[in-house]
Amino acid sequence: MADRRYPIIISFTTTLPIGTQRPHTLIMLVDIISAVGVLIAAGVLATSATAARRHERPGTLWFTGYSALFGVGFGLLSVGVLVGSIPVTDFTGAVGRWLALVWILPVGLWAMFALRYTGRFVSLTLKTSVLLAFPLLIFVAQFLFSGVSSVPTHPVGLLGITVRCYALTLVVTGMVLVVRATRRYDHTTAWQGVALAGGPALMWLSWSSIPYIAQLSRTAGGTAYVLGGLGAVCGFGLAVFRLDAFDMAPTVGVVGERDIVDETDDLVLIADEEDRVVRTNERIRSASSRVDPSAGTVTVEDVLGNDVDGLRAAEMVTRCLGEVRRAGLDSDRPERPAPGNRS
Repeated sequence: MADRRYPIIISFTTTLPIGTQRPHTLIMLVDIISAVGVLIAAGVLATSATAARRHERPGTLWFTGYSALFGVGFGLLSVGVLVGSIPVTDFTGAVGRWLALVWILPVGLWAMFALRYTGRFVSLTLKTSVLLAFPLLIFVAQFLFSGVSSVPTHPVGLLGITVRCYALTLVVTGMVLVVRATRRYDHTTAWQGVALAGGPALMWLSWSSIPYIAQLSRTAGGTAYVLGGLGAVCGFGLAVFRLDAFDMAPTVGVVGERDIVDETDDLVLIADEEDRVVRTNERIRSASSRVDPSAGTVTVEDVLGNDVDGLRAAEMVTRCLGEVRRAGLDSDRPERPAPGNRS
């Protein structure tokens, strides 16, 4: 019987690791994401120009500056990625550092917008200017010290952590002020504040999480890159074009409350839940002989000589020569004539 030998065929299959993409696929992905970034930047700049052209309400100028600076920065970054001047591997690295600049540098303008928009008119003094320019000063210091071999790397890294925490504090504070002010008054809605605050919130959430999301795949990192800018253009566009955030601003409510308290002839004292004086008007400050309500933390009893429960129990409270006394409503009321003795 003839010995039959069957050929042994060995098949080798080349398997690429999960998440590994071919060069042409990566180039196409980067081009699409950067092109979308350019369109997003154009939308933010259009929203900024519309707000500046149509409105002159308090805070509009600062909003225009903030959104314009963000739009220009994000647009330049996206163009740099598109033309290849900024290398892209997984949307961390150089892109992540530039994204940090885009959202951190304008935060001072965002804080000033939130203050002006909610009726808190902070004057632009030297101290305020330094606080606004603090992130820029830190970035300049990092750039200068990073090239010096004699400077340790740990202090330079600590500066970066400090400026990120500082920027995040300004962003969150501005968001809280805007949302609280818009939901407080009847002529505004909380959605106005949510739309305005949604831009910085989505920027920070998306871009700060890119180093973790990009570990899944380059597509996930690129999606986070786009979502940060998309949140800004959608939030700002919705606030300006749909919700009329600058036509019906909460500024008039805050300023009106302050003017009513300050200009009334009555003695006005506002206290919190623990009877601590929060605010007084000029009339009560000039009439108070016990303690200056504006000097430190004082209570209602320190100013009026009686606690809140005692004042609530009184039928009428009058202020006379620095003392508080209870005046019965029936004490000065004329006696009624007896039945049958009416003339």
